[in-house]
Amino acid sequence: HEVRGALDTARSLGEQLLALSQQEQDSTLFLIAHGALADTLLWCGDFLRARDHAEQGIGIYALAQHRDLAFLYGGHDLGVASLVWRALAQWHLGYPDQAVLSIHQALPLLEALAHPYSTVHTLSFAALLHQFLRQPQAVQERVETVIILSQEQGFTQYTALQTILHGWALVAQ
Repeated sequence: HEVRGALDTARSLGEQLLALSQQEQDSTLFLIAHGALADTLLWCGDFLRARDHAEQGIGIYALAQHRDLAFLYGGHDLGVASLVWRALAQWHLGYPDQAVLSIHQALPLLEALAHPYSTVHTLSFAALLHQFLRQPQAVQERVETVIILSQEQGFTQYTALQTILHGWALVAQ
């Protein structure tokens, strides 16, 4: 529903999932629910609540316990994604330094995961954040990595986005 733009439905389903996870006291469901709400609330422009849900997801996440969810939920790791969602919320709330710190916290986790889609997802948003900060060299470094990995893995949507950012970085330099 979120990808189709039905954000009210996506938010409602996320809230239902959160209620179910509270009822069941299941940490995996808590993580998925907080991830769904953090992501959806970002697109709704509710940055405070998005940040709160991302932080709760970060607090729940355990690499050993949750790493396999990347293959079930959205194709990306929820621990890394929660750090990205928190970074985007922090940026929009006016905390650019905290946003950069959140992205940098995700990088070592990416190495431990060795999960290509999570890597492309995270580095794409890192490049976008560096664009917001007007750091063309950092954008170019992230984008070049993402483009190569995206082409190798067939992630065409990321290849397209990163090509646009790459053009911006070249012009800005």
